[in-house]
Amino acid sequence: MSTWYHWLGFILGACVIVYIMRDFFKQKISQRQAIENLLDIESKVETSFEAAVTENQDLYVDIPVSSEKEVYEKTEQVTFSDIIAVSIIARDPKGFLGADLVSEMTDAHLYHGKFNAFHRLERLDGSGDVLFSVVSVKEPGHFDMKGIDKQNFEGITLFFRISDFTKSMDTLDLLIKTSKQLSFRLNGELVDWQHKPMNKTALESYKQQIKMIV
Repeated sequence: MSTWYHWLGFILGACVIVYIMRDFFKQKISQRQAIENLLDIESKVETSFEAAVTENQDLYVDIPVSSEKEVYEKTEQVTFSDIIAVSIIARDPKGFLGADLVSEMTDAHLYHGKFNAFHRLERLDGSGDVLFSVVSVKEPGHFDMKGIDKQNFEGITLFFRISDFTKSMDTLDLLIKTSKQLSFRLNGELVDWQHKPMNKTALESYKQQIKMIV
C-alpha cells in the first residue's frame, strides 16, 4: 500500500509540473531561455517517471510515457518562429538600476505579475488580457521584486506570441512604441532578435513574420 501512495504522489507532482508548463506557454511567457529551462524540467520529470515505470511496471501499463515529451518537442519547434521579440541593452556597463527600471516600466503601464515578469495588458489600469511581456535578458529571466531596487540588469526583452492575437500588427506597434520609450528613458540600446540595432529593415521583417502566421 505504501508503494501505491508513493506512486500516486509522484504522478500528482508530475501532473502539476506539466500543468504549470502548459499554463506558462498559454500566458505567452515564451522567451527562448525560459522555454529551454522548462523543457529541461520536463526532461528531468520524464527521466524520473521512466525510472518509476521500470520499478512498478504493472502500475503503468496503460500510461504513454513519451507522449508529453513529443508534445513539447513540437511546441519548441513552432514557438521560436512564432515570437516577436526586441531587447533593450544597457549602455552603462553596470546595467539598469532596478529602481529606475521598475519606475520606467510602471510609467509605461507595465505591471509585474505572473511568472515574475512584467506585462502590458489591454487596458491602462492593468486589466484585460496580456498583450506582451517583459523579462530580463539574463537567465532565468524573471524579476524578483524583493530587493529589486538595488539590483542591476544587463537588459530586458519585450515579446509576444503572434498566434495569440488576431491583431498582432497593433500589438507590434504598441510593443515598438513602448520599447522606444523605455530605451530613451533608461539610456539603453534597442536591438532586434539578432541583437543588432533596431531599424526599418528589422521592423519590416517582423511585419512579414506576422503576415506569414496570422
